[in-house]
Amino acid sequence: MIYRHKIRICVASVIAFLVSAVFQGAPASGLDRQGVKLSDEVSVYIKERIDGLKTPLVIPCVKNHLCGSMVLAKFYRARLFRPVWIDDSGPAPRVDSLIRAIESVKNDGLNPKDYQLDEIKALVDKYRKAKAGGHGYPEKLADLDILMTNSLFVCASHLLSGKVEPERVNDEWNIGQRDDDLAKTLERAVENNKIEGAFDLLRPRDQGYKRLVLALKSYRDIAANGGWPSIPRGPSIKYGQSDPRVPLLRARLEISGDIDRLPGRGDGDVYGRDIEAAVERFQRRHGLDPDGVAGPHTIDAMNVPVGKRIRQIELNLERWRWLPKDLGRRYIIINIANFELNVMKDGKSVMKMKVIVGRSYRQTPVFSSMITSIIINPYWYVPHSIAIKDILPDLKKDPDYLNKKKIEIIDSGGQAVAAGQDHINWGKISGRDFNFRFRQEPGPLNALGRLKFNIPNKYDVYLHGTPAQDLFKRTQRGFSSGCIRLENPVDLAVYLLSGDPDWSRERLIGEIDSSKTETVRLKRPIPVYVLYWTAWVSDNGLLNFRDDIYGRDALLDEAFREGTPSRQ
Repeated sequence: MIYRHKIRICVASVIAFLVSAVFQGAPASGLDRQGVKLSDEVSVYIKERIDGLKTPLVIPCVKNHLCGSMVLAKFYRARLFRPVWIDDSGPAPRVDSLIRAIESVKNDGLNPKDYQLDEIKALVDKYRKAKAGGHGYPEKLADLDILMTNSLFVCASHLLSGKVEPERVNDEWNIGQRDDDLAKTLERAVENNKIEGAFDLLRPRDQGYKRLVLALKSYRDIAANGGWPSIPRGPSIKYGQSDPRVPLLRARLEISGDIDRLPGRGDGDVYGRDIEAAVERFQRRHGLDPDGVAGPHTIDAMNVPVGKRIRQIELNLERWRWLPKDLGRRYIIINIANFELNVMKDGKSVMKMKVIVGRSYRQTPVFSSMITSIIINPYWYVPHSIAIKDILPDLKKDPDYLNKKKIEIIDSGGQAVAAGQDHINWGKISGRDFNFRFRQEPGPLNALGRLKFNIPNKYDVYLHGTPAQDLFKRTQRGFSSGCIRLENPVDLAVYLLSGDPDWSRERLIGEIDSSKTETVRLKRPIPVYVLYWTAWVSDNGLLNFRDDIYGRDALLDEAFREGTPSRQ
């Protein structure tokens, strides 16, 4: 795959070259080592390596952060080719700081082995022992120095902006990423021997990321202790019933922290109030109907192996690394997989509501934008694809469908066609020769409801109300054609207009009741992030999981596992 005007090759070729050079050595250059410091000898070989690159190798990178040997060359030339990790006695003490920093990314859901940690540790140990035998191997140490610097660059860039290119798993990805000057950050870290501290600065700073890191540790501890028991499927279990699976159910809920472990409790097979409450808590955490009944869907969710839940957490930590460093003081997050909108201010949620998102075959894209205006009593200009796929079939069944739904045929200038539609034989019209444009009048039947929130984006996705309020009673709410329907659009509009003295809830309701179409521009546009999270920790500390409704976890997992890192 080619990404944004950059020549891309596999990282493995560069890493293989470096590792091979260190293990096998390099041809002697005839350097006279008499009276020359080891670090100076290594510097000469580093210069040979860098200057000997006839064709610059380019490793996948984000923007201009790091680009393989080009960045290595720039980095070492700025140091006058002085080694970073080698001193006059061999591998320097700061190597241990590098090793600890790379080891620490396991806590972030990254694999330290992707950054040649095993090779580095083996070689450092080898050459530290070789020092006592008087073997300098300056040429090999030069390759080791370059290998460690390369690993530092790759690992740090993955902490900064992710291991996988977002576009690789979602062609429609459209959110700006974090944009630190990574090279300068690492240069300062090396000079000040604060590599671990630099890694901390590169990690996402949002509490949501930090809470998910802690959740990852907790679930890894569960896995290390053997995971949780599997519960056999069977009839649903309700309060007051006896069932031999109840002790297993209690044990499962104890391990995941949904019910407290109390001595002397849990010997019976009666489904009591405590288990019912714990099941309800579990159901809420997993996006299930919180009825407190241990039914088939709940049992299936409990039987998901802990290893799969760990992987889910790791994948969502990666999604955090794709986001900008600062989301803003005041912003809106829409989690597609959770069918929820969350208004955030100063790091806290100030409003939540249910949303309806796109069907699996009309997926809502991931993107960021701003709410710039609100349209009161909007017209709905029916997209051509919806007119063909949804409305035309209904017209074939009922020629009076347009009249019943208050839908007009409009001309190229956007004006309603006064006559003619009653005489159209819709049964003879197919998608190929369909050249009509539809517009639905404002009112209680309008598909957009009474309010539309404009968020400029290339997908023509926006937020809006809906007359189909019953759909919000569903747990799974993928019913739209890509746009996002709001449960309480009036509440959101009142919040967004709260800084404008000309607007109040009463005035807004009055304008809606007038049925007049009006556009209100926000004095303070608000950022909106439409995201896809299947694992997160809420403000109250509860770890949540959701179904992978669009199959995006599976795509990300595949890209994540493909051998050598796909970006640097």
